[in-house]
Amino acid sequence: MSEPLPRPCPYCGSRPNGDGPERDGANQPGLGPLAWELRRIREIVETRDARAAERRIAELTREVQRLRETVARLRGSAASARGYR
Repeated sequence: MSEPLPRPCPYCGSRPNGDGPERDGANQPGLGPLAWELRRIREIVETRDARAAERRIAELTREVQRLRETVARLRGSAASARGYR
């Protein structure tokens, strides 16, 4: 009678013998946890990139708003200087 397989880790899905979960696509023993870590690192990098992009968009939006206010102020100054107000 064969011995039952040990239960996978509830956090990463790897088994005590080093085999990763099937969803990792790693067919060789010991590569499952590495594939899982690689995927997790990629997720972290993508999240950081997304946050940096959001911050840059917010910064550019504020800059555009300041430029619009400056243009409006300059147009108002020019119109009052000509007496068109």
